[in-house]
Amino acid sequence: MKRRTNVIVLCLLVSVSMATGQNTAGPTSTELRKSSVLLKTDPNNVIVREVIGRGRTRDLAIKDALYRAVEQSRGVRVDSAAYDFGFRSSGAGISTDVTGDRRIEVDSIDLATRGTIYTTDIAGLVKSYDVLEEKQVDENTYEVRIKASVYDYGVRGKTQRVKIALMPVRTMDGTYRFLDDALSADRLSILFTQQLAAGLTQTNKFAVLDRESITDFAEERQMLVSFDAPLSEQAKLAETIGADYLLIGTITQAKIEIIERHLETANFTSRRYKARFNFNYRLVDSATKQVVVASTAKKYLEDEQVRKLADEQDPTQWDSQQVRDAFLSLVAGEVIEAVIDRVYPVSIAAATENGEIVLNQGGDRITKGMQFDVFSQGQAITDPDTGESLGSVETLLATLEVTRVTHTMSFAKVISGDMSKLTRGMLCRPRPQKAPQEPGVKPNIIKKPSGGVKLPFDKK
Repeated sequence: MKRRTNVIVLCLLVSVSMATGQNTAGPTSTELRKSSVLLKTDPNNVIVREVIGRGRTRDLAIKDALYRAVEQSRGVRVDSAAYDFGFRSSGAGISTDVTGDRRIEVDSIDLATRGTIYTTDIAGLVKSYDVLEEKQVDENTYEVRIKASVYDYGVRGKTQRVKIALMPVRTMDGTYRFLDDALSADRLSILFTQQLAAGLTQTNKFAVLDRESITDFAEERQMLVSFDAPLSEQAKLAETIGADYLLIGTITQAKIEIIERHLETANFTSRRYKARFNFNYRLVDSATKQVVVASTAKKYLEDEQVRKLADEQDPTQWDSQQVRDAFLSLVAGEVIEAVIDRVYPVSIAAATENGEIVLNQGGDRITKGMQFDVFSQGQAITDPDTGESLGSVETLLATLEVTRVTHTMSFAKVISGDMSKLTRGMLCRPRPQKAPQEPGVKPNIIKKPSGGVKLPFDKK
């Protein structure tokens, strides 16, 4: 008989208490290994297995088989705890009252036991299952063989990318103005979160879980997820979905403003531009719940710096949304730099035969002409109070300059230092870049022969 049933099993949890170390329910571990067959891995993170389950009834046998399928796909968590219980007293008596009833009084108990309780937790999500075979073994045992599809939310394949859960960015105000464009808080949160997600993904180092993927996961598991929950609860959610880190932050200020000043005597209106953005953020290790990066990205631009964000030179032709997005990307880049420097600093990947040094990062983050200082790692330093690592002593060995960039790596030449001392894995830190000097322009103020000056707005 073959019967197909579709079911969503939200959580399978079995606890087995064993004081004697014996467990007679279901097949033995040897039988399970023989009866469990890994058929394939579905492209959508689904593992398919054939397993045998046993129970007193058909339903219990199917449930046991589902446990085994999840156990073989997702693993088992085993905990143990020792217990010790004892009580001693003395005194006992038996009496008969006038009605013929007997009364037993006991105030002497001597009970002592000691041992270990083992608990086994099996949790997972079953997409669907087929009952392939079923039979009645004896009057107390029913056996079924099923093929079950179990969701696997772990990162599969050979990728070693760090997974970051990117929570929606919080905001402090209701609306934000960027030039002539007014933006709601929710829209700004979405746009800036997207900038962070895109930037982290382009580094080729991170697998990013954003608002949509986190919400979809929570709906599949019927979990209540609140992006305004305390940091500890959000870290638990990140750990549940298999994220290594949680990135959470709040925008405290964001605007691009136009400041106009009208001179009545000259009938001239001057226009200045100012852009401000403050973003407080924290990077949390979801396993330890410790904050590994806590910082504020502050960006203040003025006049010419704002003009450089625009695609058009003439401010009357500016697209407010384009200037806004360029500004958000600039701030997001600073946050990503800090995260990468903490989790994945730039390092030497290889040295080519023609003397080029290959760096392990590329894309938009690295540009031609950037310079990096190369360091060797020395003695590790720990905090004498907490015992936590403070880093290592670094020794400067050389300085590199990037000559060309691909999507995944960069090529550089040594401009100072000894190339023979450079080895794979050495840390590279970007050197601060000096702002390029703007070429001078001829002043449009003309001196008069009779004295004084002629300004651009003076009438002829």
